[in-house]
Amino acid sequence: MDYRDLDLFMACAQMNEQACAPIPEGFFIRSLRESELDIWKRIHFDKPQTAEEYQPYMEEWFEHHYAARRALFFERCQVICDSSDRVLGTCFWWEHEEVIPTLHWFKVIREAEGQGLGRALLTHVMRDIPKGMYPVYLHTQTSSMRAIKLYTDFGFALLDNPRLDERDNGLEESMETFARHMTPQAFANLKVAHYDAGKIVPIKWEKRHE
Repeated sequence: MDYRDLDLFMACAQMNEQACAPIPEGFFIRSLRESELDIWKRIHFDKPQTAEEYQPYMEEWFEHHYAARRALFFERCQVICDSSDRVLGTCFWWEHEEVIPTLHWFKVIREAEGQGLGRALLTHVMRDIPKGMYPVYLHTQTSSMRAIKLYTDFGFALLDNPRLDERDNGLEESMETFARHMTPQAFANLKVAHYDAGKIVPIKWEKRHE
């Protein structure tokens, strides 16, 4: 990796229905079962060793963010499975501070990428969010370029605020990385906006410093 992996924030004021797609034949979406919690904690890491290293972190994250509303977590947390009921991906929406709708932990395992599963899963989750609750927010990282392209298709814009959710926003440096590593068309499609008192204001991206 020839770049730093930085925090990024995105927002969607209105979902782009044209980005939606049906579930591919041979797959289905359902809620995560309580017996699959450990699968959920590990699925976000491509290497078993990394999943093992981050196990304590995922345990703490679940207890801090979801355990108090455990039943809702298992209802909301969606997984896409193959015909043998194997979990291949996951995503769900949650209310940050029980108020702000956010997308959480979107992931399709590497071996299942390229089959339209991520788009179908995101379609399912985004359509479940009441329209009156938009805009919807998410946190991501520079390295998640494949997901960022998909989020952009659905109407998400990268936020330019210097700091959000008590974290520094790495947008400027990440845009330089995207210009190098994304296709010209994917980079041109990226949208940038500014968060201001609950409103998402589209802006034209301009590099801040030379």
